[in-house]
Amino acid sequence: MGGEPGARALLAAAREALLRDAAPGLEGEPRRAVALAARAIEAALAEMEAGDGAEPARRLLDRYAALYGRDAVDAAGADTPSRLRALERRLARDIRAGAFDDDPAGPVLDLALEGLALRLERFAPDFARAGAFSQPRLE
Repeated sequence: MGGEPGARALLAAAREALLRDAAPGLEGEPRRAVALAARAIEAALAEMEAGDGAEPARRLLDRYAALYGRDAVDAAGADTPSRLRALERRLARDIRAGAFDDDPAGPVLDLALEGLALRLERFAPDFARAGAFSQPRLE
């Protein structure tokens, strides 16, 4: 079985086939659906390449621990993704409640920006790499 393509190669080939063979013959909603599928595959490939994203997620959890304490981070969930979601919700509630109004450009802003960067790397790799949207703005 050593000669069979791995998951990464299969996903890359599927993405290429969608973009090269399927998308050019389509218009409207079907073309957007193919583009969405290709982006989903690209995001999956980026996630596979990055491994489990442990290092950026660990850094983010450490920032939450500095803000809320290690016990709050540990109590936020059983695994890293659920902890991050719970802590993001807590941070959003606290920001809305004005808990950090005295320090608007301090560690809370850094934490929010790092969380956003982690999400972009994971779910919008084109944007994270290019620093811009992959489609032109409609104005």
